[in-house]
Amino acid sequence: MSSKHWLSELFWVLLSAIFSLLLVFTFFKVASLFGDSSFGVGDTYFLAETSIFFLLVYSAIGSWTFIMRAATGKFKNLPQIIVLTLFIGLSIYLLHQTLPSEEMSNRLANEEGWLIYPPLSSLSFKDRLEVLGSMFFKGVWAVWLYFGLILSFIALLGRIFWLARVAKKTSKV
Repeated sequence: MSSKHWLSELFWVLLSAIFSLLLVFTFFKVASLFGDSSFGVGDTYFLAETSIFFLLVYSAIGSWTFIMRAATGKFKNLPQIIVLTLFIGLSIYLLHQTLPSEEMSNRLANEEGWLIYPPLSSLSFKDRLEVLGSMFFKGVWAVWLYFGLILSFIALLGRIFWLARVAKKTSKV
């Protein structure tokens, strides 16, 4: 593992951060990185601390960037896999913070976090059922994503240890 590899990964980490900032400031029209902001997605608005929202976007962009890079290199570049594992770990943490639970709902309502205001009051009963069904299926996918990220994290940790062991054996020879 040379410093050239680490500098290359640092470049991609910074590039992911810049792209995430541009996405947050242009697509979601955020005025400041600090403080609360509202984000409109369709006709639903989310109120959240901007830095937390940036971290959500950054973890998603960084994870996909490093998944693509590691897949093209057949998961043989140890610094690349370490950075990917860190991004997936950040994604797991942030997804855990946003998954609904009674404790988290109370925490998010009382502290800075996500508040969702769905426009259900203007919908008919049939449309409300469709929206609630859609929200349920999206929640199921979020849970599958959560466990998929955990399994990926464990697999990548195993790959890191395996690559480190192989590098240690080849350096002795």
